[in-house]
Amino acid sequence: MTTLFESRMFKSVPSGYIFQARPPTIFHSAPAYVVNEGQKAQILAIVRAGSRLWTIIALLACIAVAVPVLLVMGQFGVPGIVRFGAGIFIVSAVIIAVNSLHFYLRQRRLEPVLAGLPRSNERLFPQSDPYGAPSPRWGLIWCTGTGIMLGYASAEHLPLTDPGSTLWLTIVIGTLAWCMVGVSRAEHNAIKPGSADPKNSPPQFR
Repeated sequence: MTTLFESRMFKSVPSGYIFQARPPTIFHSAPAYVVNEGQKAQILAIVRAGSRLWTIIALLACIAVAVPVLLVMGQFGVPGIVRFGAGIFIVSAVIIAVNSLHFYLRQRRLEPVLAGLPRSNERLFPQSDPYGAPSPRWGLIWCTGTGIMLGYASAEHLPLTDPGSTLWLTIVIGTLAWCMVGVSRAEHNAIKPGSADPKNSPPQFR
């Protein structure tokens, strides 16, 4: 049975299928190839092999790294809200590291199958600009989430009087600045030479 992610790795075209491995992060990229039915089956077998094992590895790695660090932070009296933010950061970093390693090893296993195959200019997973405009949905989610955490932290101690609330205030300000800079860049990129009415051109969110 083909999963959602596996189905997104392939796109049917007259000459067969366009295949592109799903990159682990927006900082990674992968070439796209044109494959036939038999090569698609070989690729799926490699992609599926060990997928559950890597999920378990990621889970165990998160526990092995996050739990000792958070326990040590608790022994030093670090506020709970700071430990919560640190836990999110640690788990995210570990997951990215494990996914990147899995991606690298899987690409190594795919090399014999993909060697000599024609490449495609079409990308199923176009590389995003990490410094570009955030989507309105993710901008709203980040602003709402960080705002809630700031309010929770400020209920006990106001910002600049406590490390936890000050940290979340910094994150909120950084999130708002990221969204504002991204929207400004999107509006600037939307104005193209030769357009009939640049002022009415909608901003382009990536």
